[in-house]
Amino acid sequence: MKGRAMVLDSRYLEFTEYLKILGEQQNLTRMIQRLSDPEYDTLECVHTGLDIDMENGGSDRMMYSFWQKGWIEIREMENKGKNGCGKEYTLKVRLKKIADYFVQERRDRSARAEFSFPRQKVPC
Repeated sequence: MKGRAMVLDSRYLEFTEYLKILGEQQNLTRMIQRLSDPEYDTLECVHTGLDIDMENGGSDRMMYSFWQKGWIEIREMENKGKNGCGKEYTLKVRLKKIADYFVQERRDRSARAEFSFPRQKVPC
């Protein structure tokens, strides 16, 4: 592919608008929910009629954090072809980095839960 590529992540609002236009916002939110909580069941949300965006604001904060880290981005590609100029949009998700983040977060959470205070000798 020849052409000029522009990262559309210069502003987060622009990024979320393009996610909506591409129809990928719910898919991305669902993916973050599933990675962050293995017990998460998307079918339950469908059956109960819960909106994923409204269900947990934490996934929105995580998406913003991942966007800041460059783990999620949208690129606009300008292509020159036989029919003139055209644009293609690509959603790039660094799934390995996001999955590793959640694995580490679970380890940290587990380590904090297992921490116990040492016994202290109490004088009689």
